[in-house]
This record gives sequence, structure tokens and C-alpha cells, in this order.
Amino acid sequence: GDLWTYTTTDARLASSGVNNDVLTVDTSTASGLKWAAPSSALVKITSGSFSNVASVTVDGSFTSTYRNYKLLLNVGAATETDDLLLQYRYSGSTETGNIYYGSGQEWQRNNSQTSFGYAPNTAAIISPEAGQVNNSQGVAIFEITFTQVGNGNRVAQAFGIGNNSSLQRAPLFAFSTGGTERAYDGFLIKSASTNITGEYQVYGLVN
Repeated sequence: GDLWTYTTTDARLASSGVNNDVLTVDTSTASGLKWAAPSSALVKITSGSFSNVASVTVDGSFTSTYRNYKLLLNVGAATETDDLLLQYRYSGSTETGNIYYGSGQEWQRNNSQTSFGYAPNTAAIISPEAGQVNNSQGVAIFEITFTQVGNGNRVAQAFGIGNNSSLQRAPLFAFSTGGTERAYDGFLIKSASTNITGEYQVYGLVN
């Protein structure tokens, strides 16, 4: 794994000895090269799965380390036409107050469109359709970007996109906590009235 480099004379660059390190330019070194861990725009924070539960709680997923976070969510409910809801978490508690403000647009396969909005609500609405866990066409998928969730001096905001493969409806949505400023460290996902099944991955976006 060692390399021969050149400065003013031939010089040996020893292997770092760490698995998955890559060769990186670094002008502060004699050869202008070094071994280092690869940089990434996304850092995985946590992931998990859940089956036939009323809600899933993901604590410890947000901190002040990153300004922005991304959630990838595959989910289905016993009743696919349930609203799919999100609530923030902090210090082991769920934010259930009337602080969620949001709106969205949903495109259907016949090219019709519907909109939804709320101000305020006890939960953020990700989609008017939660997806159906037992449908052969698959569950719903969502990608949500959060900003300022770990900053107690800012209003938490989020936006996202999704697809309900059963009903073939594609929502685009955004929500915030209105004037409430609080450092959130997690979130809760549930449907309006029935149990949910699925999986999630949370990533921090490097500042």
C-alpha cells in the first residue's frame, strides 16, 4: 500500500493502515499528498425499521452538529388513505402543541391536482395518503429535508417530496413550527388512525 512520490528527491508515502482511506491532495505535506478518510456530503446518523406499530419514534437523530438533515422514509399503513403525520421530539417528549404550519400539493396519475394546508395543527402532514403496507405495488416513499431543527434560536423548517405507488399520487409539501423556537432532537411518524410499517434512514448534510 506504500507509494513512491517526489518532492526534491524520491520519497516514500507509507500506507495509512486504515481501511477505506483514499489518496488526497494536501499542499501542507512535503509531497502534496496524504491518505485520508473520504469526504462525503452525507453522514449517516441512524436507520431502522418498524412493523405494525401505532407510531415510530426516532430520538437522537438531530443535533446542532449539522444545519440540515435528510430523512428517507418507506412506509405503509393499514388504511392507505390515512394522513401521514410527523411530530418533532425534544428531551424525550413529543411536540403535540398547535405549532405546526404547512401546505402541500398532490399530483394524481390522471394529472389532476389537489392542495392541502393547515395553520396551526398538532402535527405536520407529510401526505394525505400514508401508503398501504399490504399492497403489491409497494409502500409510499418520501424524502424530507429539515433545517435548523437542532437550533433552539431558529424556527424548524422542512420540505419534501414523495410517491404513493399504490394510489400513484405524488405529494410536494413544506411545514414549519411557526413562531416556536426550540432545539429538536428527534421526530415521530404515525398515520391518522391505523398502524404503520416501514423503514427509515437519517443523514446529516455536511455544512
